[in-house]
Amino acid sequence: MNYYWRLLPALIYSSWLRMRLPYKRTRMGKSWLSISTLLSLLVLGLVYGQLTRVSNWQAYACYLSIGLLSWNFLAGTISASCDLFIRVRTQLLNQEIRPSYYVIEQWLTQLFIFLQSGLLIGIILIIAAPSVFTNFLNGGWLGLINLWLGCLWISLTISPLSLRWPDIAPLIPVALQLSFLASPILYYSKSLGKLAWLVNLNPLFQWIRLARQAWTEQFDWRLQFGVLFLQLILVLIMIKYLDRQRWILVEKL
Repeated sequence: MNYYWRLLPALIYSSWLRMRLPYKRTRMGKSWLSISTLLSLLVLGLVYGQLTRVSNWQAYACYLSIGLLSWNFLAGTISASCDLFIRVRTQLLNQEIRPSYYVIEQWLTQLFIFLQSGLLIGIILIIAAPSVFTNFLNGGWLGLINLWLGCLWISLTISPLSLRWPDIAPLIPVALQLSFLASPILYYSKSLGKLAWLVNLNPLFQWIRLARQAWTEQFDWRLQFGVLFLQLILVLIMIKYLDRQRWILVEKL
């Protein structure tokens, strides 16, 4: 891990630049991430709130915001992993940089996008309902860390698999779309009625549930710390494995 500790400033700086790059020619800059996410939440919230006959709009706003921000981060990280090594092919072939460096860099970029997108929304929610910040301190931070770590080891897994088996890449967008539509992200799980049991079969939604737990149900510290410990082990294992597979990956390119 000393390798990544030494490169941490470079990782953070390059990821920050990648997040800002698409908006460098605009006047609003990276603020468009916050604005576009807020507009999406307003439109989707009004539509799905009316369709599902929401009674407590304040609680629903928090539920929807955390759910959509978490899903955008999860889906963005997974999607970017599908062709990651193809995009950094030149660097892999010509530089002695470990493969997991590029995965972590891409993950950090998505994390910066998540934080920038949620900045304005978080401020609005805290002003409207101060309990949002209290719930964050009472465990919400841990749920979000578990979401972030989950996305990291998934990305470390999907990146090499997509290079070895190219047919995985076209399947990922379909799987993400179906998972999104079948998950209670824009609506409460009770709206599914007798089909609510399907939620438990959706592996991707479990990270959304962990991220939301402090705001939607009794926070389970034991579960959250157990998941945190397990995911830290998975991240370390996948980083070591991926770095050892460097020359095999290069041959696939």
